[in-house]
Amino acid sequence: MQEFEIDESRLPLVRVVYSEVVTVDALKAVFERYVLLSRRHPRIAYLIDLTRYNPVLGPADVRKTTSDLLVRHLDVLSRVTVCEARVVPSALIRAAMVAFDSVTTKKWPCANFATQAEAEAWIQEQLARKAPSRR
Repeated sequence: MQEFEIDESRLPLVRVVYSEVVTVDALKAVFERYVLLSRRHPRIAYLIDLTRYNPVLGPADVRKTTSDLLVRHLDVLSRVTVCEARVVPSALIRAAMVAFDSVTTKKWPCANFATQAEAEAWIQEQLARKAPSRR
């Protein structure tokens, strides 16, 4: 079973789809991919699709590993990450994600949306707002 689908065909937008179950090993692999993307591209906007996955109810080791990997790779990722939009259909889970964001490492702008269309519209706003300067 593939735990993550990563689509970088629309760079700088990178769509990451979580499956229903995520393991620590898969998280490590996906963060390695994030680092690789960060080294190859000057700007990235992540669209994280959590439609099938519930990050709040995920196992504690997965939540801790996610946090640890983010802290470990924050310097590399923050240089190029413009924003992160998450598709989270449940209003309750979106509220929990907002609470989680408020107590985690400060990084780039993050927002949670009920639909992919809303998430993509916000990403486009963020990309336009943080457009690279032309000399």
